Amino acid sequence: MKLIGDMESLFCTYNQALALKELGFNEPCMKEYHNEISCNNSTNDENTNSDLFELYGEGVITSPLKSQVFKWFRDEHNIVHTVYSNASGYIWELHYNKERGGTHICDSEESGDCELSGMFTTYEGAESACIDKLISLIKEKKS
Repeated sequence: MKLIGDMESLFCTYNQALALKELGFNEPCMKEYHNEISCNNSTNDENTNSDLFELYGEGVITSPLKSQVFKWFRDEHNIVHTVYSNASGYIWELHYNKERGGTHICDSEESGDCELSGMFTTYEGAESACIDKLISLIKEKKS
């Protein structure tokens, strides 16, 4: 079932969901991917990746809301994000949370992953790129 309007942009992409699962994300989600195809969760709105593995095997993973992912990175890795706009477009920043001194980690201009003139043209684009950077930071940290 296709989600109404632009609701799809509220959820992580398949590749992000897969990477998050590999990093240990196992939170209840309202949506899931069946072999890369986005689906509304047809079994239970509280399924986790562990539940789905038991039900379907490897081909199904949860598709978290972007807000869930940002909360998970705050709670599990003490990293907070900001997406904001200026006259040129949108940008994201990452910081350790205040318990770790609020230290700046990086931003989209430093990372060089912006779409145009050092900025993103949409808020959702900046948000998605921010999640990609969070995933890569934790992968680097684990290796």
